[in-house]
Amino acid sequence: MPRKNKTDRELGWLRNVWEELAAAEMRHGAFIKVIMQPTASRGVFTVRLEIDRPDTPKGLPAFSYHSMVRYPSGDNTEFLAWLWGRADRFADEIALADGGGKVAQQYDG
Repeated sequence: MPRKNKTDRELGWLRNVWEELAAAEMRHGAFIKVIMQPTASRGVFTVRLEIDRPDTPKGLPAFSYHSMVRYPSGDNTEFLAWLWGRADRFADEIALADGGGKVAQQYDG
């Protein structure tokens, strides 16, 4: 079986990031933003992941949380693979901060 080319690998990582964040949005009834900004250090960026849930008509309480990290870090990971790892960790962090997502599930239909 031929090896995937770099574009296919990158698209795979990008889809994984999207799926992780979309699942977290659904689980918590919230919106997630990924913000990337350059720092004063050449070639270094801060990546901020934010989740925000306004008060809802169903009575779901408002919730917000963020996490900010720098890239590149000490490891030697491709950016999209690194971003997927951060998205996965962010999903775990917001689950803890929002009661494991149980709050949003209680208010579903």
